[in-house]
Amino acid sequence: MNDIVSYNPEFLEKIDIFSKSELKELVEINHIFSLKKFQTNKNLMSKFGFYLIYNSAKNVANSYTEEEARNLLFEGMTVEKKFADAMILINLKKAHKKLLEPTFKFSKESFEHIYQILSNSIASKEKKHTPRNHKTSINIGGHVYMPLEKPNELDIQLEILFRNYHFIKNPFNRAVYLHSNLIYLQYFSDFNKIIAQLMLNMSLKNDGKIILVPDEKNDNDYKSSLLPYYEEGDYTKFKEYFISNYKEMTSLDFE
Repeated sequence: MNDIVSYNPEFLEKIDIFSKSELKELVEINHIFSLKKFQTNKNLMSKFGFYLIYNSAKNVANSYTEEEARNLLFEGMTVEKKFADAMILINLKKAHKKLLEPTFKFSKESFEHIYQILSNSIASKEKKHTPRNHKTSINIGGHVYMPLEKPNELDIQLEILFRNYHFIKNPFNRAVYLHSNLIYLQYFSDFNKIIAQLMLNMSLKNDGKIILVPDEKNDNDYKSSLLPYYEEGDYTKFKEYFISNYKEMTSLDFE
């Protein structure tokens, strides 16, 4: 029988994430491939945007191939796949468009708005309830993680998360703190992982930093990088994943 790991509110107080040398490296990467370069190049934005959408969808086992996803998003051509897979891609496109709006800032309202976009035509009325109002569990390695289940408890922890997020000054610490703790909290019935990725990028974008494109090929690395946080509130593995993928982005050919 797998060990049970329960939600630990003390993890929310861990706000010093990257070392000075790691932060220096992330700043240098931003000098190579800046947010301004991304935002002022329409061709770059289009191609970059597609990979953001497609790779995010693959992280939740979406069955569309890259070619099928392009046909759906750019030509409106569907294939005989699950309806939910098509809607996830379409909804992700809408969510990323919203994410890149200059006026779209992080708040509880924007957080819930992204969930409503992603769950459109997919989630049942019951599952659309925010916060989640039912018990859930997640298999993580050799453990079963049990998040909070009462809506009022979820709201209290979300408020603490928001408070700490705004207290953190460094943009990379802020973004990773937000991502890891939103996944850990499991505030919604579904889409928590995708929403955490979206919020990470919204945070980076709002702080003038280049956003992170999750690499489909590194999906297993991404999943394994989350496990230590569920178990011990340890950011180390996700930091490694974040820095590694940030580095790879400087060599991507989006021209």
